[in-house]
Amino acid sequence: MTSSIRRRAKRSKTSSSVDPKTPTSDARNVDLNDVVEVNEEQLEEELSRPPGRRKDKRTGKKTVESSSDLELKEDFEEMNRRLQDIRNLGYKRWEIPYTISYIYRLSDLDLSLNRISGPIPESLGKMAVLATLNLHGNRISGKLPATLMNSSISILNLSRNAIEGNIPDVFGPRSYFMMMDLSHNNLKGPIPKTITSATYIGHLDLSYNHLCGAIPAVSWFEHLEASSFVNNDCLCGKPLKSC
Repeated sequence: MTSSIRRRAKRSKTSSSVDPKTPTSDARNVDLNDVVEVNEEQLEEELSRPPGRRKDKRTGKKTVESSSDLELKEDFEEMNRRLQDIRNLGYKRWEIPYTISYIYRLSDLDLSLNRISGPIPESLGKMAVLATLNLHGNRISGKLPATLMNSSISILNLSRNAIEGNIPDVFGPRSYFMMMDLSHNNLKGPIPKTITSATYIGHLDLSYNHLCGAIPAVSWFEHLEASSFVNNDCLCGKPLKSC
């Protein structure tokens, strides 16, 4: 079954007072209320013909295209190319290259609100002076690198991605976070016990994951509100309900 494109055109009546010998007497203005049926397959066949020649549908003879026809065809082809470029852009995968860790003096890395997918390179947690890592609002997947939990990073925002697996149980004296946001991911399992050995964690958000188990009792957890832990599978303990 061939599909057809319905186009509306506006045709206004030529005033009878206009001299038919004048150049304007042959001009036809189009009426938006008139419906013209255009067969899509025929349109594609016509556009695929070499520039400059078309076939007359009534006589079957090839006719020379006017300059306006050629310009219309070129515009149509350019529009198709641009639309295809937009479609291709939507399917491209952008990943964080591991070579980014070669930038020795990089201290703040903000790649939030992009279309980045794939895993987080472990090498980011080994960078000597990286203090801020913001990957919020991407399509990042894979597991959470253990190197990020015990590094020089003090502001870590990985929220609203598709990170899965457990939170690495590798916190230690080097773990000093002014802010750590892991919310809105697919993390599961318990909150690691070693988190109590971190030097400091200021703002912590683990909400909207699949975590389960008791929230560790540690002094700097006491200022956290329930909103930091809500919408998990089965977390319990202060500031949530008791286990």
